Amino acid sequence: MTATDGLDAEQQRLVALRQEIAAAEATLLSLQAAIQSAQAEPGQEAMHGMAAENQRLTAANLVAHQETATAYAALEKAVHASRTDALTGLLNRLALWDRLEHDLDLARRHGSMLVVCFVDIDGFKHVNDTLGHAIGDQLLQAIARALVGAVRASDTVCRLGGDEFVVFAQISSHEDGIQLAGKLADAICRPLQLEQRQLMASASVGFSMFPEDGDTVSTLLSKADEAMYRIKKARDVPPV
Repeated sequence: MTATDGLDAEQQRLVALRQEIAAAEATLLSLQAAIQSAQAEPGQEAMHGMAAENQRLTAANLVAHQETATAYAALEKAVHASRTDALTGLLNRLALWDRLEHDLDLARRHGSMLVVCFVDIDGFKHVNDTLGHAIGDQLLQAIARALVGAVRASDTVCRLGGDEFVVFAQISSHEDGIQLAGKLADAICRPLQLEQRQLMASASVGFSMFPEDGDTVSTLLSKADEAMYRIKKARDVPPV
């Protein structure tokens, strides 16, 4: 079962719950009208029966509302999980595209600039091969923290997958984009604290800018990726 299937099931459950609530509320209105009518006529037994049914439906309606709240919470949790990288807690590849499209629309609307940085960790395969995948995972978590700490709260940091990250931000000038790319590289080159050791890492950071390098998400990501590989080649770092 995929994450999408889970979301669809939760949404179907919500639709069913809303229908149950609507039916219960309609019945309650009908019963309340009948009770008011019966109060004007003899027949205490009939009134007691309708009052009891009124109480039962009220309780059932409350349960349905509670189940709806629980279903909404489960749906929100499922949506969050589907858009979050489980290892680092960053936005994942799925969320990256939507968020970047949103920020690109804002830049177009306001006539502002946007920088997209493609970050690739140098020699990460060697870390996994020599120190093990557990240390590799800790290193990725430390790098994620370093990247988040290097940017503003309004900027976005995503894990694209493996040892690749994407950072994008609204900027005022070409120089701002260059400075951000350098800041990200510097944040990773510092000693990174893992659970029981420190590691030194490095990264190749390429970037593209809107509007000068393109005006679509795919173009900006592609140009940033190409720039990253040119930097790796210039530094003689093998792409892995």
